[in-house]
Amino acid sequence: MGRKQLANYEKSKIEVSIVIVNYNYKNFLQKCLSSVYSYIKEPTFEVIVIDNNSTDGSREFFKERF
Repeated sequence: MGRKQLANYEKSKIEVSIVIVNYNYKNFLQKCLSSVYSYIKEPTFEVIVIDNNSTDGSREFFKERF
């Protein structure tokens, strides 16, 4: 959860949960998360990424960026 979303979470109730299931789609995950955080301003949301033991660096990418 980004800092802005964390601040929103603390101030108000989450209205939408976005759940992304990933397996070896680092490039797609990167584009998807960038798009979500760039374009969705409201309602208050959270992003949950479920990684199924990817071996393409997806988990490391997610840990570093988000």
